[in-house]
Amino acid sequence: MDFITGIFVLVLTAITWFLAKIVYEKRNISVVVLSIGLVSTSLLYFKYSSFFLTLVNLKDFVLNAKISLPLGISYITFKYISYLMDIYWEKIGRGKFINFLLYSSFFPIYLAGPIERFENFEPQLREKISFSSSHFEEGYKRFVYGMFKKYMLADGIGILITRNIASNTMSEVPPEFVNLFLFSLQIYFDFAGYSDMAIGASRFFGIKIMENFDNPYLKSNISLFWNSQIHFLFSPIQLFPGRLILPYNSLDRRDLKMVTS
Repeated sequence: MDFITGIFVLVLTAITWFLAKIVYEKRNISVVVLSIGLVSTSLLYFKYSSFFLTLVNLKDFVLNAKISLPLGISYITFKYISYLMDIYWEKIGRGKFINFLLYSSFFPIYLAGPIERFENFEPQLREKISFSSSHFEEGYKRFVYGMFKKYMLADGIGILITRNIASNTMSEVPPEFVNLFLFSLQIYFDFAGYSDMAIGASRFFGIKIMENFDNPYLKSNISLFWNSQIHFLFSPIQLFPGRLILPYNSLDRRDLKMVTS
């Protein structure tokens, strides 16, 4: 992370923490929607401003420079959104600024997640974090396992796809089906590999972050398949429409069943 990016993340962190105070005090749907919109503005700017400026032939005139994308801006933004939503749902308080800053700047999960929830991360900061050999051993094994998934399995399957090796050796099966099957495996091993490396690296620091996948391709039905993967993305937003309208504590089990059905 360069100096400019570091300053940007620090400023965005301070703004989000300030917005969290307003969300916590107001408990108003308009406030939380506006806060999420403000936090998302940075992501939209860095991700899509070049495209829109180029589209209208204003990029060179307005900026005369390439817009650099801060490292991990997508994951940082989604973490902040989940943080604001959890505060609105009364699941958490906004916590101390130093803890929120550590949560925001925890670099092992910057590039590929998982998007850790503040409610899971902050309690670990309030406890004494120990750097034990067992943590290092656990993290090392998980990190190597993730590297194997990414560089041996995902990248190996990618070579089979790009060179049409599998399609040529299975002439009785349409190549589209073969490549579709291999591509689904490549995506899984690539994403799961990065997640394992992030989880392993986190253990080096005595931090335990949430699991991202639970063997989705081994599930017996589509519901279990869906619920066993990409926890970091869907856990903050799976009840977003219903729970954005109603505070968390006002939803009983009957309400949750209606929202999720």
